[in-house]
Amino acid sequence: MHLAFDAKRIFHNSTGLGNYSRTTVQNLKTLFPENKYFLITPDISDHNYALPFLEKDYIVIKSSIKGAGALWRTLGVSSDLIKHNVHIYHGLSNELPAGLQSKRIRSVVTIHDLLFLDFPADYKWADRKIYRLKFQRACEKANKVIAISHATKEKIVDYFKIPEDKISVIYQAVNPFYSAESPEVIKATVRRKWDIHYGFMLFVSANSPRKNIMGVLKSLSLLKDIPPLVVVGPGKFTKAREYAKKHKLSVVFTGRISNAELRALYQQCALLIYPSLGEGFGIPIVEAMMSKAPVITSHLSSMPEAGGDAAYYIDPYDPDSIASGIMDLLDHPEKRDEHIQKSFAQVKQFEASKCTEPLVKLYQSLI
Repeated sequence: MHLAFDAKRIFHNSTGLGNYSRTTVQNLKTLFPENKYFLITPDISDHNYALPFLEKDYIVIKSSIKGAGALWRTLGVSSDLIKHNVHIYHGLSNELPAGLQSKRIRSVVTIHDLLFLDFPADYKWADRKIYRLKFQRACEKANKVIAISHATKEKIVDYFKIPEDKISVIYQAVNPFYSAESPEVIKATVRRKWDIHYGFMLFVSANSPRKNIMGVLKSLSLLKDIPPLVVVGPGKFTKAREYAKKHKLSVVFTGRISNAELRALYQQCALLIYPSLGEGFGIPIVEAMMSKAPVITSHLSSMPEAGGDAAYYIDPYDPDSIASGIMDLLDHPEKRDEHIQKSFAQVKQFEASKCTEPLVKLYQSLI
């Protein structure tokens, strides 16, 4: 098969959608090398995470439409696909280019979440309108829609009225990097860098209200004699910093960090707190479990899919519930160990082969 992918985020996004795009395409190439893989992008980059995709095993196609800005997908992609005899185009991040149907190119789109509709206050009005137009159009035009969780599939059906049998739930593979033991030198480096010791609590997220950092801090204000909280993620966290200072909470804000530093933190924490109000999936849950860290998370949205029976579930809207979960795991090491043991089976469903083989079967069904 000749398979083409929207590769803009492969070359220009170091986190979320970029990680999904890179992991998906790399696993396809590794497990199914007989196919040809075309990466369509407005331009390339020399970021370390992008360099593997400049190897000869991939065919990188820079869009033929110059200076189109955000319209590059709309204006020139279908012509490039025809030129290279592409069989299937996969929009990895919620969008499809125009003209695929008229050119008889089969298409697949991955929808990660519809959080802009669930939490409209977190998004600008114009962004919500644009996202809805793009996402709904992509779902309607695609031959197949991939949802990264059953929770996301339900939202696609509810909001866009897409037939259920058009949507396949295929989980994203999680980078096995987090399963490997972090070198002690890196563990020691992060402890010195942020002046922390083994057994801290960890919160990994961007600074968004739905990620619920304030719920975590309110729960900590109810507790005494607990380890510090390490908050990892981009953003100023101004409100959280002010609250922590006012209530004399021991909180360390790291900002954006490398994957190696994040793995070292996962492997030294007492637990991960991830009480989000809504997610498309919840990758940090699985990353932490792969790193042998127990996870406290929300019982809402897609979190139970990511956590299975290995996570400890709380009500994210109730600080008392979060606080109770924290103390239950901190006070009972045997319970933490039980959750860690259960996580070994849970993370297997997010291995490369488990997530990639159904994707190839979906492609084959369209040929």
